[in-house]
Amino acid sequence: LGDVSFYDDSGNAKLFWDASTERLGLGAFQNATIATLALKTDAYGRAIHIEENSGGESFQIGVNADGDLGFYNSGLSTPSLLIEDSGSSVFSGAVTSTGLTVDGNAQLNGDLTVFDGTGDPFVKLQTSEQQYVLRIDNSQSDVFQIRDVTNSANRLAIANNGDISFYNTA
Repeated sequence: LGDVSFYDDSGNAKLFWDASTERLGLGAFQNATIATLALKTDAYGRAIHIEENSGGESFQIGVNADGDLGFYNSGLSTPSLLIEDSGSSVFSGAVTSTGLTVDGNAQLNGDLTVFDGTGDPFVKLQTSEQQYVLRIDNSQSDVFQIRDVTNSANRLAIANNGDISFYNTA
């Protein structure tokens, strides 16, 4: 068998099997050369649906009306990952069960807000031998603390009235 082509009503090849290269082309063709794969999204902005064998899990990929590329997990309406038309990326929900991990350097252009509605919000600074946290201690009337977690000791505290306490480790 040789090449096989399927044409639209205007005589343009829309599906082409190139037997010499063993490639299947979808989309627009010129002189039997595979050009592009063109998919249009559905009403929800999804163009590709990938489903695992049992049908219990799926992933959809598509472009919304703003030109943003979205990756959707199991038909959720909010994308797990959105790459905006501007080039920015947006993550929704947890990246992993333990949070977001960045290997290498990270840069933040803007504000960093840490909120923990169930306890004391904190930022952890850690090396292989030492661990500190910057936190707000809700149990002590929202006192800001620098805490040495490795040695279970506060190092600095600033009360909400402005009083500052330094702690000695000796």
